[in-house]
Amino acid sequence: MNLGFFRNVEKGLGGVKGFLDEISTYLEDDISIMDEIKQENKVSLSSSIEMKKKRNELLVEYLKNQEEIYYVLSKGNNKNRYSILKIKPKGQIEKMQVNGENLSKDVKVDTIMRLNNKKFIIDEKLTQNFKEKFTKEANKILNKQNKMLEIYRQEGEFYYVVDGNPSRIFLTKFNSSKVFEEVDFPNKLRNEISEGFILKYENGTYKVDEEMTEKNFEGKLKI
Repeated sequence: MNLGFFRNVEKGLGGVKGFLDEISTYLEDDISIMDEIKQENKVSLSSSIEMKKKRNELLVEYLKNQEEIYYVLSKGNNKNRYSILKIKPKGQIEKMQVNGENLSKDVKVDTIMRLNNKKFIIDEKLTQNFKEKFTKEANKILNKQNKMLEIYRQEGEFYYVVDGNPSRIFLTKFNSSKVFEEVDFPNKLRNEISEGFILKYENGTYKVDEEMTEKNFEGKLKI
């Protein structure tokens, strides 16, 4: 699915409508909005945490004038067990497991429900509102992340690898105490570097500076 529409959301209701038109398609596979964003975008750990926090804040906000609401977080591998967040009256969030047989056939990941006479009832209006608003908020978080990375990336500057593994790369620029996760990193280098390597940012990408790295491992480099 082309997630260019996530950026179009900022242009107004047209972007939101495009999102709603496409959302029904990928929810057939029970993939959450957040997981879809992560699949189609490079998302840092801090941005991922911020998205989850924003999601929970929205759910608590939607609790107004309602005893409890239930949010479908994910679907289990056996396709008959759902992880659900129960949002309580005072804003507490409790994770629970529910058998699919107890839910409507229309229930998908990201659905918001209420409990009525011991039956889960989908709140269509609340669900749609949540999808629209959360998509906008997630888009803002991604934009903020990418703008900050543009600031951190400076042509000709050197960077110290604070933590390097194939999954996540954390760097700090020389003469700076700010540690950041670089999400747009050469895949080949991910398996070659580790803590202590020195990189140089040139022509829009990172390269290992072998001379500086050797000096660092020999204890001759002051960072």
